[in-house]
Amino acid sequence: HMPSTGVVPHVSLPSALHTMQVGDFFLSHGQYDKAVRLFTIAGEANRALELCVTQNVPLTEELAEALCPETGSQSGGSEQARNAMLLKIAKVCKKQGNYHLACKKYTQAGDKVGRTAASLASSVHIASAPHMGVHGASAFPAIRSRG
Repeated sequence: HMPSTGVVPHVSLPSALHTMQVGDFFLSHGQYDKAVRLFTIAGEANRALELCVTQNVPLTEELAEALCPETGSQSGGSEQARNAMLLKIAKVCKKQGNYHLACKKYTQAGDKVGRTAASLASSVHIASAPHMGVHGASAFPAIRSRG
């Protein structure tokens, strides 16, 4: 049973290797969500993110936080490395359609362009949602079709 606190526990090298082996087991048996979580715990953030993309494992806010520890923490690194990871996470979130989380991660990384793009994508996604109907367009009064 894996903790759902969002905090990645510090694991020793033998534990990390064992955790990766178990992650590989889940990976080979098609249990990608469990493999992602274990690779995250083992400190294999890039591998976990790659699985999120290739196997369409949803990148939740909890998982995103666990993938990118605070600067200066035990498993954290430099601010530059953290920002690079935040940008990777934001891109995966955007690719998966989780624009709110993408915007949050772009903001944490200080990427104003990415944040704006994710925010706009989120607005367009909301306005074009089928349940919104024609009333969804009223949220954007400046956008009119020219007929």
